[in-house]
Amino acid sequence: MATITQKSSRLDIRLTEEQRALIERAASLTGSTLTQWTAQHLIEAARRDIDKETTLRLNDASFDAFLVALNDPIPDAAKELMARDPQWA
Repeated sequence: MATITQKSSRLDIRLTEEQRALIERAASLTGSTLTQWTAQHLIEAARRDIDKETTLRLNDASFDAFLVALNDPIPDAAKELMARDPQWA
């Protein structure tokens, strides 16, 4: 059973008449309301941008090197660094 989420937040944007007409046409062609279409596409774009900025992607060779590095022993310099008391403590 689907739950209904109360929507109480608004987002107002300014558009040219041409921009609004374009968005209204896209919404109409997909059978969505202007609000539904706009919210769906803004949310998709936000998720895509967040993913792009917060996800590290490696090519196959780099990923293989990363896996090897995870299995290697920790270098002495890194051990010494981790043993220090942090400056902010």
